[in-house]
Amino acid sequence: MRDGSTRGKGKTPVIAAVLLLILAALMVTAGLFLADPGFDGSKPEPVDDDAVLTAAGCVLSGEGFSLTEGQVCGLLAAQLEETPVSWLDPQSLRVRADGEQRLTVYAPVSWNGLTLHVTAEFLLTADASEKRLTAELTGAAVGRMPVPPQWLADRAAGELPDGVSIVRTRLSFPAELPLVLLGGDRTLAALEVTRAEVSESGMTLFLTVNADGTADLLQEGMDWLGGLLGLS
Repeated sequence: MRDGSTRGKGKTPVIAAVLLLILAALMVTAGLFLADPGFDGSKPEPVDDDAVLTAAGCVLSGEGFSLTEGQVCGLLAAQLEETPVSWLDPQSLRVRADGEQRLTVYAPVSWNGLTLHVTAEFLLTADASEKRLTAELTGAAVGRMPVPPQWLADRAAGELPDGVSIVRTRLSFPAELPLVLLGGDRTLAALEVTRAEVSESGMTLFLTVNADGTADLLQEGMDWLGGLLGLS
């Protein structure tokens, strides 16, 4: 009996040591998860006042419309202010252009009363056939802890701004900006992004004017005239 009691007492320090190691690991994990890693990207900056004229000139010349990191961040922030989400302050966004179509976004987000510092790396492309820009989530971190991109995408899926969709780790959003509205949701003409190039200095957008609405309006007029003349 004495030997069994001695063996039991001998196990107690081992169990305590294991529990302390587990507790220490949890504390380290929590510290990494809640830490602010800092970020060397640009904060939101306004686009130049003559941006509309510059964009129009780019449409006519076929040249790209260039944006700095800060202007890209400013456009993202402005879009979030148009369609706000409760868990993110648009002005807290930071963006870094990494070149080779890669863009990194950093933002403090609110979650269950905590502030988490999220970093997300995207590979940006334009899908001209679908008239949407796509951003593949290729890397993610919360605080100083890397997390699987799918894990972050799953948690963001139900909290995205209007117009933004996500399938697995691929986000997509409209590549068109209405220029002439007929009323309601009908668009006569729109400015469309056909290609987006990301370099280390920022982003260059290649634009065209999509006037599909003009053809629709003309067809409606022809149908109306045909009905008036009894030709349909």
